[in-house]
Amino acid sequence: MAGTGGFGCVNTNGLRKHIKEELMKKVICKVVGGQCNQGFHKPGDEYVIGDLTPEGICTSAFASIFPLILTLQTGGKFFWEKDNKITRAACPDDDGVIFEIRPKE
Repeated sequence: MAGTGGFGCVNTNGLRKHIKEELMKKVICKVVGGQCNQGFHKPGDEYVIGDLTPEGICTSAFASIFPLILTLQTGGKFFWEKDNKITRAACPDDDGVIFEIRPKE
């Protein structure tokens, strides 16, 4: 089928580009404390997150902070925080790292 992704699927390349460029804001995740038991992260490490998982970030840590990242990427706020566009979250490991999550300006 011409104009589709085959098998009757719609070609979503244009939609993906629109989401990536117009809707998904970039977010900064910075390690501000704790200690990574696996050796992935240290205080000061910073990741810019767009539409892909950043290289080098632990998948367990990323999975635990992803809902907060998505909230900021789509314009949401954290009503319980003093600055409602910045929050902190910890890796699920015991004594794991703490990430500060904020929009990229």
